[in-house]
Amino acid sequence: MNKTTLNHSVIKHSLKIVLLALFICSSNFALGQNIIPVEKKDGIIKPVPMKIVIENLVLNRMRNSKTNFENNQTIRTQNNAFSLINFEIQKAKNILERGFDYKGFTKEINLLVKWKDFAVDGITKNKNKRQTTRDLTTTSLLLNELVDRTNNQINKIKSNNKALSDIQKRIDSLASDKALYLLPKDSIAINNYFQRLLFLTKDIDKTNNSLKNAIDSIQTLEIKGDIFKNNLNLDIVKVDLLRKIEADSLFSRKISIFDAKDIKEKSFLRELKQSFKKGYYVLRFYVVNNSFIIKLLFLCILGVFIYLKILKRKYKKANIYNDFKYSVQIFRRPLSTAILITITIGQLFIPSPPFIFSAVLWTIASIAITILIRETKSTLPLKTWLIYLVLIFLVTIDNLILVQTLFETFAIMGIGIAAISYGLYRIYSKQKVFNTPTLWIVITMLAFEISGVFFMIYGNYNLSKILVSIGITTILIGYLTIYTFQLTNDILNFTNQIIESDTKKEINIVSQENHKITKTIYFMFLFSWIIVINRNSYSFQNFIDPFVQSFYEEQKIGSFTYSYQSILVFFFVIVASVFISKIVSFLASENKVANITEEKTSVGSWILLVRITIISIGISFAFAIAGVPTDRLTVIIGALGVGIGFGLQALVNNLISGLIIAFEKPVNLDDIIEIGTQTGTMKSIGIRSSVVTTWDGADIIIPNGDLLSKNLTNWTMGSSKRRYEIPVSVAYGTDLKFARSILREILEDHPLILKLPEPMIWATQFNDSSIDFVIKYWVPHFNYGNDVKSDLIISIDEKFKANNIVIPFPQRDIHVQANAANTKEIKE
Repeated sequence: MNKTTLNHSVIKHSLKIVLLALFICSSNFALGQNIIPVEKKDGIIKPVPMKIVIENLVLNRMRNSKTNFENNQTIRTQNNAFSLINFEIQKAKNILERGFDYKGFTKEINLLVKWKDFAVDGITKNKNKRQTTRDLTTTSLLLNELVDRTNNQINKIKSNNKALSDIQKRIDSLASDKALYLLPKDSIAINNYFQRLLFLTKDIDKTNNSLKNAIDSIQTLEIKGDIFKNNLNLDIVKVDLLRKIEADSLFSRKISIFDAKDIKEKSFLRELKQSFKKGYYVLRFYVVNNSFIIKLLFLCILGVFIYLKILKRKYKKANIYNDFKYSVQIFRRPLSTAILITITIGQLFIPSPPFIFSAVLWTIASIAITILIRETKSTLPLKTWLIYLVLIFLVTIDNLILVQTLFETFAIMGIGIAAISYGLYRIYSKQKVFNTPTLWIVITMLAFEISGVFFMIYGNYNLSKILVSIGITTILIGYLTIYTFQLTNDILNFTNQIIESDTKKEINIVSQENHKITKTIYFMFLFSWIIVINRNSYSFQNFIDPFVQSFYEEQKIGSFTYSYQSILVFFFVIVASVFISKIVSFLASENKVANITEEKTSVGSWILLVRITIISIGISFAFAIAGVPTDRLTVIIGALGVGIGFGLQALVNNLISGLIIAFEKPVNLDDIIEIGTQTGTMKSIGIRSSVVTTWDGADIIIPNGDLLSKNLTNWTMGSSKRRYEIPVSVAYGTDLKFARSILREILEDHPLILKLPEPMIWATQFNDSSIDFVIKYWVPHFNYGNDVKSDLIISIDEKFKANNIVIPFPQRDIHVQANAANTKEIKE
């Protein structure tokens, strides 16, 4: 190292020491300490070593930084806690300001108590000497509806109680945080802290007091509701016990109607009024508690009605509607048809409806049947139905009467005798109105009515009323089932026919009066009869309840929880979404026979997208209803991914190809395509595959992947116009210009040959025995091509013959030369 470098190094280190000393001095000055650090030891003042000074300063700085960080962190934590507590307090104030209808719930409970007392009056309180099955059944249904209504109110109370309790718990938890009570170091921060803490403490105390009062009041109401519910359940148990006693003694009970002083004292009008009042309460509560099912019923009626209106419009647009040889009831009375079909099928799936609710549905369905029978313009069937309708109405009113009276007892006998008389009259009358199935239904009715009258005379009122009611109800169910079957069959037939009419098949619909009763309708009648007749009986409920409970009961496989109900709903929603997508596809499609020259649209591809959307929504909705959690869906999707990798490539390829066809639209409905060796019309575009109808009428199912991967020729993609050509030959010596003018005249005279592009006639070549022409022309639609070609060939032949123009055919002169030797032998 030379001298110059050494000097620079010394200067450099000296500057560093000076700067460090200045920093130390400034730090000490800022801290209020001595500028020169010294220490006193044994009475001698000595300077402190620079290293120790630096270490002390570093430690002090680190302690100060840590203190500042902790202080700032405390302030941030406190601010966050203050904000969270204020948020919870504000939320509690909002809930408390909205309030809870304490008076309303108290009033509701008092009403429920009043209705319960009314329901059990004459059953468990002020018990009647004669208990009727109808009264016990109606009371049981009313009490169960009251339980549902009570549960709704109690659930509302518990929900409010839980919401307030959760807020109270969160406020208490946040207020007990230790960080909230740490004092900041800075005097200004301490002042702000105390002010915020003071205001917050007041809010917390006030809110907690309000929450406590609200929670105490809600818990009081909850206890009151639970006590009422327990009393209600106790009454249900008592009523069920009475129902069991009556069911066990149904065939053995005998009380003569002629010795019944108690029923003679009862007023028919008073009991009728009380019965209707109890029935009204049952209907009211049932409608409120099952509003979703009732709305779904009306939605189904609306859906069937709209479907029939659109189907009718399709027939009118296809110019077929006016060709029907008989009155089509489903088109002339679509609302009555929709009501009848929906009520008949829907009543089988409505959970335990009270009789009064079924009576309302039957009344509406009976009106619909009357309108439909009038549409047939047949007097005898309408007259027969109206007489039975009167009997059905009387039995329905009688079933609403819950307490036995003398007048009602004789009324039951009168209804039974009237039904027997008219049934026998219709069977043995010369004017036959019953076919074999309806005849057996009437015979079944007669058996029940005769048994009912007999048991009434015998003194068994309950059994007699049940048998008479079953007999008349059997007629009603028979009419509902038969007409529903016939109308549904008509809807399916007309739907299939309008689809087949797209291929120009002849419409051949069998009139409704000629529908054959198949085994299906027998099964439908028997199933409906068993369900409707026995649904609310004590024995049937005891038999079916264990299955219903197991149906709703949750099952476990490992950590996965499910129920048979959720599985059934899952598959039902998926099947329903597929069914709805097909209906939407059919309703949105246009008739191909309506106007073949109409401008083409891309509706087919959009229908495919709509179908995919409906099915996707249905699948998502099915998973949501089934309660499948998101993590399970991830596992399912992962499993599908593995499946796709191993064996579902073709399926996924077809599905994706369907989406590509929907968006790109290389083909559409009614397009005439050529793929491979097959040529035909695109009939439908599905999610996985498409259907092409060939010229010989066969339907070929082509996977969507093949439509995109193979060479596809679409003859009508851009336009439906098509060019055809016909070769024509004339003999040598023909005036070619004259022949050409004849051909041009033929082309100009045909109405289906387009003027633009202009037809062309070319002389192409000198052949061995003819001079050849070729005619090229355009037609407006591919379907007209062969018809026009046939017309032109016939016209050319006629015109050429009329003008002595010869169309030659190949000729050959054959000269046979015999062998000379053979010729000589023949001569010899």
